[in-house]
Amino acid sequence: MAADPFALATAAYARLAAGDRRAAATLFDAALAAGPHPGAAGWQAERRRLTRRWSAEGYALLRAAGATGPAAAPLLGGGQSGAQVAFTPDPLQRRPLAVIARLTAANAEPGDTAQAAIGLRWRPLAGVSLAAERLVALGSAARDDWSLRLAAGGEAARGRLRLRGYGEAGVLANGDVYDGGEGHAGVALAQRVE
Repeated sequence: MAADPFALATAAYARLAAGDRRAAATLFDAALAAGPHPGAAGWQAERRRLTRRWSAEGYALLRAAGATGPAAAPLLGGGQSGAQVAFTPDPLQRRPLAVIARLTAANAEPGDTAQAAIGLRWRPLAGVSLAAERLVALGSAARDDWSLRLAAGGEAARGRLRLRGYGEAGVLANGDVYDGGEGHAGVALAQRVE
């Protein structure tokens, strides 16, 4: 009896949700080898995403100026932009470790607040990361320091309700502590069913 590609892909998604990336990749391979299926293109894309070693991302937060005062970091709470590149030597590890490099700057004063960071990021759980970084000041209002940061985020849907949140907390080598977070809630006005 031939293997059912859909059942194999469903098992792959279950293993991925459980954090077993290597088993998920093996099951996607089996689903793709089991024969043609309308979902095969999506499974192939998921398989490629699982084994990707390099990733890059950028962001821009457009909001009012952040913290002020002599001890405030211009990036905290205000509009900022940034970019990050990561290299993951073994992307199929259950708890992948990556080398990261990133640049950030406050939108209001990008030249003065520009800061680079290089370090390691570990994902002990899905949606959770722990990063140890060396911060390098590129602008006069940025700082050179070591940082340890814990971040977590996720999303959930129930019916038409969509919830998404993110939070982070960190400590610098000099003892300064920082934290931040944001959340979004929305209701889907229309849904497309395929």
